Amino acid sequence: MTRGVERGEAPVGARPSEEMLELVERVVRRLPGRPARVEWEILYRDEHSNDVAEVHFSDDRILYVKRALGPEGRKRCRTSTLASRLLRERTRMSVPRYLEIDPPLDEPVLAYWQIRHDTLDSTVARWPPGGDRAVLESFGRLVRRIHRVRLPGHGPLTSAELAFATHLEADLTERLRPAVYGEWPAATETLECLLDVIRRYVRGSEPPAVLVHNDLHAENILCRVVGDSHRCVGAIDLEDCFAGPIEADLAKVEVLHGPLFGQGWPQEWLQAVFEGYGPNPELFRIGVFRTYHLLNLGFHAALIGYPDHAARVAEAAARELESLGTSLPHAEVVQGLAG
Repeated sequence: MTRGVERGEAPVGARPSEEMLELVERVVRRLPGRPARVEWEILYRDEHSNDVAEVHFSDDRILYVKRALGPEGRKRCRTSTLASRLLRERTRMSVPRYLEIDPPLDEPVLAYWQIRHDTLDSTVARWPPGGDRAVLESFGRLVRRIHRVRLPGHGPLTSAELAFATHLEADLTERLRPAVYGEWPAATETLECLLDVIRRYVRGSEPPAVLVHNDLHAENILCRVVGDSHRCVGAIDLEDCFAGPIEADLAKVEVLHGPLFGQGWPQEWLQAVFEGYGPNPELFRIGVFRTYHLLNLGFHAALIGYPDHAARVAEAAARELESLGTSLPHAEVVQGLAG
C-alpha cells in the first residue's frame, strides 16, 4: 500500500517549497506499479531554470521529478522530450526516457527514472594527475554521436526550419538583446558587434543543422566502466537543445571547461576531446559561438547578482569577438580574466 511521500532531510540551501512537495506527491500518485515505500529528497533548486526532486523508492529505483520554471517552461519540456526521442531512436545512446504522467499535470513537468551511470565530473574527480585520455576522446565521440541527428533547418528543436544566420540573428535580437540592455549594459557593444558580424559574414553560410545539446559540461555526461577505465555513453539535461551547426556544441564545451566557470580543464584535455570528435570544425563559427555563449552566460551572471563575474565575462566576450577566425584556444584568448 502506498504511503505517499515521506518528508526526509533536504540538503542545506535546498529547502523544498510546499508547492514542490505537493507536485512530487501528485506525480508519484500517477506512477503505475509504484512500490510501497517512498522517500523524497530535493537535490537541486534553481529559481532561474528548474526545480528538481529526487524520489527514492523501496526497490532502490530513483525517480527524478523536474519542474521547468519561467515563461519558457513548457517549451523546454517539449524540447527535452523530443530530444530524448530523437537521440534514442537515431543514436541509441543513454538519455532520460520521460514518463507519461496520466492524467497530465497543468505544470511543465518531466519525470524519469535515474540512469545508473557515473557522471563525467565524478569520474574526473577520481583521476590521477594527467587524466585519462581515452575517456576524454570518448567524450568527443559522444558529441559526434549526438550530431548524427540531422534536422531540416536551424532554430528551436520543435520547429527547426530556419536558415542558420536567420535563426542566430533572430535569437540575439528578439531574446538576448532586450535582456542585455536591461540587465547588463557592459555587454551591449559586443552584442551589437556580433550582430554586425552575423549580417556581414555569416549570412549566406549554410552549415548542416544537427541536434545541439547546448549544455555539455561534465555533470551532464554519463559514463560506464570499461575495464579499469570509463567511456562516455550518454547525456542528461536536454532542455536547452536546439538545431544548429556542430560548432555550437564544441564552442560551448570549450567555454564551460575554460577558466571562467569554475570547472576549468587543461588545454590538453580539451584537445583530446576535439581529437575524439574527429574532423576539424570551422574556426570562424567556433569564435562566433564562443562569443554567443559568453553573452548568454554573462547575462545570467548579471541577472542573478554576480556583477564582478559578469564584468569578466563581458571582457571575455569582447576578446573572443576580436579573435574571430584565429586558431587561438579559448583559454588563451581569456587568459588573466579568471576571478
